[in-house]
Amino acid sequence: MTRISPSKLAFASLLTIALASSAHASLFGDDVQTPTLEIAPVDITIDVPMPVTGANLSVLLAQSGGAHDLKAIKDAALQKYRQHLEETLNARLNAYFTDEEVPLVKREGILTLHNRLNVKVVKHFSNLESEAGYEVEQGTVELSGSFEYQLGDTAGNVVQQQDLNLTKMRISKNYQVKTPRNGGQAEDTTELAIKQALTEMTDKIVRKIDGGLEAGDLRDIIADSDSEEGPVATMHHPSR
Repeated sequence: MTRISPSKLAFASLLTIALASSAHASLFGDDVQTPTLEIAPVDITIDVPMPVTGANLSVLLAQSGGAHDLKAIKDAALQKYRQHLEETLNARLNAYFTDEEVPLVKREGILTLHNRLNVKVVKHFSNLESEAGYEVEQGTVELSGSFEYQLGDTAGNVVQQQDLNLTKMRISKNYQVKTPRNGGQAEDTTELAIKQALTEMTDKIVRKIDGGLEAGDLRDIIADSDSEEGPVATMHHPSR
């Protein structure tokens, strides 16, 4: 009968534990691949103030391609801001996920990110004064509204979601309208101020959702969904 010394038994026990731990890590941790991610087209609802008097109206009519009704003018302006917002948000999200080394795909991702934006731009007049040959209007544009994202899996289940209050981000930009008294074209920085505010908003949105969409978070979501079906993870920040 072969006798095994206590030291060899201890070593064998430690080896068994190490192998079991390694197998567990390979199954549930280190070998879990970062899932592919598809970013769906963002759903945008936006409302902006429209200057519709004097020289500004003439400029808008010219930019509208001959559409001489205010609804067509406003629709054209809204499309311009919507396109700016879509391009800016997509660029920020693509940069974020690329930095996280999350594989992005155009279609059929293991996870799909759906974004919804509801934005209202409010124009606050603060001052009107006269300069040599000009009337100068000054004020601010401020943003309000909400942002929501939902992360879905291939079965159509929402596995994580988060909503943000855009109003509490306190985004505000200065504008100025300098109108010649002789009826010439006004120098209006309202459009620039609105685009700057929208760009700042997208930057803040990506920073806010950073904590739930890192590569490790996405791997955890897939691991959890493979092991058992749980409730939707909701990240709600009413104070933000």
